[in-house]
Amino acid sequence: MPCRRRLVLSFLVSSVLCMPLVTADAQTTCNATTPSAAPTCNLTLNATTTVAHLLQLTLSTSTPTALASPVVTTYDSSAAAGSANEYPVGATGPAVTVKANRGWTLTISSSTNFWSFAADATYQKCRPGGGTYPICTGSSNATAGKASSDLVWSTNATTGFAILSTSVAQISNNANGSSAGPFTIYYRVKWNYATDVPGTYTLPVVFTITGQ
Repeated sequence: MPCRRRLVLSFLVSSVLCMPLVTADAQTTCNATTPSAAPTCNLTLNATTTVAHLLQLTLSTSTPTALASPVVTTYDSSAAAGSANEYPVGATGPAVTVKANRGWTLTISSSTNFWSFAADATYQKCRPGGGTYPICTGSSNATAGKASSDLVWSTNATTGFAILSTSVAQISNNANGSSAGPFTIYYRVKWNYATDVPGTYTLPVVFTITGQ
């Protein structure tokens, strides 16, 4: 008897191991047999997809922001300003929109520490400067040029202005991911009689979205 039991057990185990594995995904046909009143059967087929990382940053325009040209009163108010909130109004910048399906941080910075400068065609004078900027001949107080920090920004038209630099500053963030914005950027500018001579000044402003 013990031997027979062992043989029977061995046979049953072997039979189980040899049975083909069948999963719901593999079935393409079923037969309705029960209940007798209304037999039913069902088949299951999975639907699958892969969701990519989505981080989209959009500016409302590709046109450079035209800052208001300074006049005597704006030079004077710059000198008298007690904070960046009191600098002369420069312009309303772009509106920035974020769309993402994961966490993100939106930042602003300048790509350089100083504005680039093209001398006025009529005046044709260099400006006090150093490094990549022309130094005025005989200048006794050459500086590094117009600093990027002379441009200040905020998402509020009247307050909260902060200097722009190559160090990133946060505009907004969302740890869970979502659509956000538009965030309208407002600019003010500090002007200086001694260094801001006639010419065209350009400062690249960089908006960056980074996934968390």
